[in-house]
Amino acid sequence: MSMFLAAALTAATVADIEIKAARLDYARPANTFGYSAIVANNGPESAQGVEVVVLLPPGATLRNAEPCVGAGSLVRCAIGTLAPGEERRVFMLVLTREMKPRVTAFAVSETADTNASNNTREATTP
Repeated sequence: MSMFLAAALTAATVADIEIKAARLDYARPANTFGYSAIVANNGPESAQGVEVVVLLPPGATLRNAEPCVGAGSLVRCAIGTLAPGEERRVFMLVLTREMKPRVTAFAVSETADTNASNNTREATTP
C-alpha cells in the first residue's frame, strides 16, 4: 500500500447516523396525521450533509413540514451537520385517506456511515 493511499484511508471521516425514533399520531379532522422522526449521530466524528428522507403513503398530501420540503410522496429534510451525540427532530402534518398509514424514514449523510442498519425506521398509527 502506498503512503498516499494509507494517509487517505486514515483521514477518512466516519460517523454512525441513526433514525432513533419515528412516530405517527392522528390529529383529526380529515385524516390528518402528525409524523415525527429523530435523527442522531452516534459518532465517532461529525456527520456532514445529513438528510432525512421520508416516504409518505400513496396519495398523501404534505400540509406542513419543519425543516422539510416535499414533492408527491417524497419528503426531504435537510439537517446539515450533526456533531457526535447530537440529535435533531423533524415534524410534518400529512393529509391521507388511509386509516392505517405507514411512513418510512431514511437517514443519509455525505460522511461514511459505520452502521447503515440503523438508518431506516417505519411508523404506523397506533
